[in-house]
Amino acid sequence: MNLAMLPAKLDRAESMANPQFNRFLLSAPSAYYDGAPWKYTAYSKLHELESSPSAVQVTANLLVAQSTAMFARSILDQVYEPDLPTPSVCPVSGDGLGIVWTVGPKQVEAIFAPDASGSYVVSVSGEIVADGDINRGTIHSLQTALRSLLIA
Repeated sequence: MNLAMLPAKLDRAESMANPQFNRFLLSAPSAYYDGAPWKYTAYSKLHELESSPSAVQVTANLLVAQSTAMFARSILDQVYEPDLPTPSVCPVSGDGLGIVWTVGPKQVEAIFAPDASGSYVVSVSGEIVADGDINRGTIHSLQTALRSLLIA
């Protein structure tokens, strides 16, 4: 038996037995390869929220729609800032998803909706200093907002 093939066979067997595992592997390749540790954590939490609504410890039934998760992943895949802090990832009403990055008094909050739309807000010491829309064509403005967290 060729031992080099063993991990591929195990992954294939696991993916056939558990479609959620397969979707997570396919949706988060950049978390492993682009040197951005925050992405691994964000993808893991997103997967947890998407596959297990009981992971949310609130009285309301907040779910993350599959379309929301896919949209958020597609946007996060385009963010090339390896030094960002680990964000908080949480469900929001309407099957949406919130992701918040914080560095000292600076914060970028992104909200993703099931209809593949979203918005972000940049705040410093609780005051909003910038905002914008998020869609597949406007990742540049979110990228700039996230980059601003890293500037002293």
